[in-house]
Amino acid sequence: MEILKARQPSDLLRGLNYLDKRFELKEPEKRYLINLQKGLSGETAFDDKINQHIDKQAIVLNDLLLLNKGLSFKVDSLLIASHGVYIFEIRNYVGRYVRHMEGFSTIHGEEVANPLIQLNRSASFLSQLLKEWGSELKVTAHLVFIHPQFSLYNARVEDPIILPNQIDEYLKDINIKSRMLSREHHNLARRILKLHDDDSPVQKQLPYYSYKELKKGLSCNACGSFDLLITQRSCYCKSCFVKRGVTDVILDNIEELQFLFPETTLTTAKVNEWCGDAVHFRRMRKVLKEHYTATGATSGRVYEQTVPRR
Repeated sequence: MEILKARQPSDLLRGLNYLDKRFELKEPEKRYLINLQKGLSGETAFDDKINQHIDKQAIVLNDLLLLNKGLSFKVDSLLIASHGVYIFEIRNYVGRYVRHMEGFSTIHGEEVANPLIQLNRSASFLSQLLKEWGSELKVTAHLVFIHPQFSLYNARVEDPIILPNQIDEYLKDINIKSRMLSREHHNLARRILKLHDDDSPVQKQLPYYSYKELKKGLSCNACGSFDLLITQRSCYCKSCFVKRGVTDVILDNIEELQFLFPETTLTTAKVNEWCGDAVHFRRMRKVLKEHYTATGATSGRVYEQTVPRR
């Protein structure tokens, strides 16, 4: 199995995580962040299922935002096997839900957005694309409920839904049917990937924030805490007990600064201020000189990163 596009936290999720530890998010924004985190957790759990059960030839592309002729559609997980193309829309719902004519609701009657609408739209768009490209591969789309503590009442046999206790069997069946991939399959995967768009400016989707109101200081990349014990070489988080090299922690925090303020000129003074003067000025300059390209005279030296870190 080849993972042509690996799953990563979205830029929106990254940005909200960065903001959440440096200033107080409003309640709706906080709930949105929690939902994004929950969604990523479910998608990652499905990835683990794919890795567990698909050991024959297949191509996987995750987190696609495909643009074609002014139309866009999102795909959580796309799998190309020898006999067809599979789309999976993943939901990490927990608890008891009811399927009804209009969509879904909790057992207590709270309506939720119908994910089948997006699934059907994505399947229709992709089927049209493949037809235009001359591919005869069939597109099969399913809504996957990944959490083991999810249950659904009034589910219909004809609904393209995979429940938690059906996932393993379904993926095993794909694996059994899969045969050797041809050049057509690989060309199709690359062609789909070319339609992926990840250039949308995430800053426009984030809540308003300013440099002045954000908390300054070195923070732990694992839990977001600013309660760090810094030694000559190591940085120890007193909240989650993760220990990392000081340089790595500094680079993580510089990455946050550049993400939240992409137009910021990177100087030793600016980075030192952002990190709360947690390390000596000379040490900060040494880190910048070793990992960034310096331009300008000593008094006004600016640093640029040639290869972005992820």
